[in-house]
Amino acid sequence: QPGWTAPGLTVRWSQPGWPWPICICAGSAWRNTFSTSQGVRALADLLWTEFAKLRRQRMLWLLLLGSAVMPAFTYLYYFTHPGCSYTFLSLYRQGMFSLGAMVLLPICLGVLAAILVDSERSTRVLWQLWIVPVSAGGYILAKLAVLFAFSVAYFVSAAVVCLAPVFFLPALRPSPGALAFVVFLAARFCVLETAAALPLLGLAILLKKSLVSCCVSILYGIFGFILASKAPFLLPSACAALWGVQGVPGARFPVSFSLFPALVCFGVWGAAAVVAAWNSLREVE
Repeated sequence: QPGWTAPGLTVRWSQPGWPWPICICAGSAWRNTFSTSQGVRALADLLWTEFAKLRRQRMLWLLLLGSAVMPAFTYLYYFTHPGCSYTFLSLYRQGMFSLGAMVLLPICLGVLAAILVDSERSTRVLWQLWIVPVSAGGYILAKLAVLFAFSVAYFVSAAVVCLAPVFFLPALRPSPGALAFVVFLAARFCVLETAAALPLLGLAILLKKSLVSCCVSILYGIFGFILASKAPFLLPSACAALWGVQGVPGARFPVSFSLFPALVCFGVWGAAAVVAAWNSLREVE
């Protein structure tokens, strides 16, 4: 008998009393769910591939060393000025959540995005990805996942450098509440700085030369720190710096934080970056 068959669902036209529209819609929904699971599996494979390719990026370790710059200078100041009254939170504020998170981390994320995209373009891997095929949205999400993982590794490395001398300095040993607060601040900075790096990722995909993207990343981090105290809602890096230090003891900015302008800033810059990167990837495809 003629009918419509799908895995797990069989409909016979001659069977009386079947609500055909419902059955057909159920079969379509099952097929859409199956295709969605296939898309999620393909995205997971793409993410695994992205992280596997990082083993060949020696520049990654050099960028991670940047996380130790500010903690080292903070401890150097602490040991050369015995009269300074440092606490655990003030130490972390200077070592992790000052210039390290506001300037160095955006620069490192932009440089890493430029290196990743340029290496795929120079080895023609970018053209081979469309044979798999890989969607432009999946490609951008995979790169963002790598940048977020680098942000986490950056703060973990900075935390290790900050915590190592604390065990030899009883006055700076943290309480469990202070440690939990530092972990919360680091997680918030990871999310904000990854979102602020989306324009740099779009620029790296749009441009053909990684040197230009690296130079723009340096300016992006510096101007973000400058605008954080003047006009933070003009640039995502400045907005991330102002948002990230909310609630940190001793961190004061002359501009008060507002949620709606911050979301508009991230949304406008992020949408523009995604559109530019999407069009550039469609041209490659």
